[in-house]
Amino acid sequence: MSKIKLESNPSGTGTFTIQSPASSTDRTLTLPDEAGTVLTSASDIQSQAMGSIPVFRAYRSSDQSISSVTTTTIILNATEYDSNSDFNTATGVYTPSVAGYYQFNGMVTLSPDGSATGGFIGVLYKNSTWTASCDSYRSAGSTRFSSHVSDIIYMNGTTDNVTLRVYISFAKPVVGGSAHTYLSGSLVRRA
Repeated sequence: MSKIKLESNPSGTGTFTIQSPASSTDRTLTLPDEAGTVLTSASDIQSQAMGSIPVFRAYRSSDQSISSVTTTTIILNATEYDSNSDFNTATGVYTPSVAGYYQFNGMVTLSPDGSATGGFIGVLYKNSTWTASCDSYRSAGSTRFSSHVSDIIYMNGTTDNVTLRVYISFAKPVVGGSAHTYLSGSLVRRA
């Protein structure tokens, strides 16, 4: 038969109280067969695990001219929110400070130009490597046209970074601003 041992902390002076619920129903608290810390709603570990999930949304606040037949980083120069201040609006680079798996969602929108036609690709880059993409095509006379890209990507929490880029095959492309071009992301599972 297992034993229960309550041991006081020699440096503490507080009282530890175990109180039953105000209920007529029997309750059982089963602890795991391992050493560890029990989480509470006030615990720092709890807030890190559940309450402080990194999340951000960055966007292009004005039009950006893009070189054709090359992959160009979109400089997302404004943020709607960035819970951990990990997004660099000067470079358009997101470098999360918490390791784990992140859901990223990006949209690249071309500004109206009636004469421009051709293919374009919205791309997520991790550490300067093409990671996920979505091909689109724009026909003559079309107004704004978008490419949406998303993926779940593992980030190490120190050096890994993600950028939103675009590859355009036609001349004089302009990526639309006013929040029509954006990248958002959130931690979905810690490493």
